[in-house]
Amino acid sequence: PLFVDFTAEWCGACKKMAKETFADVDVMKRCGSFVAVKIDATNDEDPQVKAMMEKYKVVGLPTVVVYDSEGKERKRFNDFVGAQDFLSALEGIN
Repeated sequence: PLFVDFTAEWCGACKKMAKETFADVDVMKRCGSFVAVKIDATNDEDPQVKAMMEKYKVVGLPTVVVYDSEGKERKRFNDFVGAQDFLSALEGIN
């Protein structure tokens, strides 16, 4: 399984997720079975950043897209999500 985290230096909700959600011990344990990719979209004028945002259909930040091991999108977050809600969303994704 994979999750892709789109973030930016200017994104307050992204910073809150980094500090409160992704730093949570239980989230870190659960995410150990995932490939985690972090996309820094601070410079959204960069052609590579634009291409990644288009590929993953990102319209705002933060965006976290979760895929199962078959490559199927299973969950998408388009705003801050707390640790418990994030963990609940990952249940059953292998």
